[in-house]
Order: sequence, then structure tokens, then C-alpha cells
Amino acid sequence: MFRTTQAFIDRLESDGLKYKLLGKTHGGDEAVSLVFDGDEDAAELHLLCIFAQNGGSAALRILRAVQVAEGRHLDALIALQDCNARYRFVKFCFPGEDERSVQMEMDVLFLPEMRPELCADLCVKGMQLMLSICAEAVPELRQLLYGDDDNDDPHENFGHGLGDAAEHLDRDGPARHGPH
Repeated sequence: MFRTTQAFIDRLESDGLKYKLLGKTHGGDEAVSLVFDGDEDAAELHLLCIFAQNGGSAALRILRAVQVAEGRHLDALIALQDCNARYRFVKFCFPGEDERSVQMEMDVLFLPEMRPELCADLCVKGMQLMLSICAEAVPELRQLLYGDDDNDDPHENFGHGLGDAAEHLDRDGPARHGPH
């Protein structure tokens, strides 16, 4: 196991968070999965942390943040463009060929002289920021795509309770963010 992956797992365990080590990817990187629950009505949030085998970075991904209904792809592209303009460090996109599912992405870079524990802390801070942005942006995306009366999103309550998850990860208080 990479030293950065082990330090991240140690940090998750010290914070009492459940995770699943997914092991090596096809490219030789290591992946860790976390699942966050919202409130009783919310869908689960799946977050991946993928550590590069060269030790220089980690890729944070929130999968299926919003499902896009048939015929709403152009609306979704416009909404994603707006989100990408407002949120500096998180990218909203369609992963690969899937144009029905919105993914959130953040990359965390490590300097060669960084201790693995510092790399783990940076990943946790990145997760906090992503969860906070998700809690704010996903309901807005859903509103733009579906409106109040015509909600076809199976993850309708997704995002509820994510601010609490971000605060739980933050030892120093709630994660702060904002548009750039």
C-alpha cells in the first residue's frame, strides 16, 4: 500500500469514518471509497479518493451527484458551466460517455517533501470542501434542471445533510468556501 494511502486510511480511522479500500486501479493507482449518508430522505453520497502511484497527487471524485433526465442534457451543460464558473476548486462534469450523471472532481497535488500525514490532511480538507460545495450546488442544479413541480431526479434529496458530513470531517469547525 502507498504511504499516502495508508496515512489517509489512518486519518479516516482516527476520525471514526468508514471506508472501503478498493485496491489498485487498472493504471496502478490505489482507490479508497467513502459513503456518506444524508438525512433520512437523502440518497447516499459516494466519494472516491484515488492516490497516484507516483505519490504526487490524489483525485477526489463524487460520483452521480445529479442524474440528468432524458431531454435535459443541454440544460445540464449550461448549469454545469455556471457551477464551474462559481466554484473555483471543484469541477462539475459528465464522466466519460455517461451524459446522464453529473460527477464532481477535485485534484490534490502533493510536493515531494510532504509527509504522508500532511498529504492525508490535504485530502480530508479537499473532501470537506467538496462536501460543502455539493451541499450548496446540488440542490441548485436540481432546481435548474427540474424545478419544484417536475422533479424526475431519483436523488431528489441528495445533498441534505452533507453540510453535517463536511463539519464532521473538519476538526476546526465547518468547511468554508465560496465563489472565486
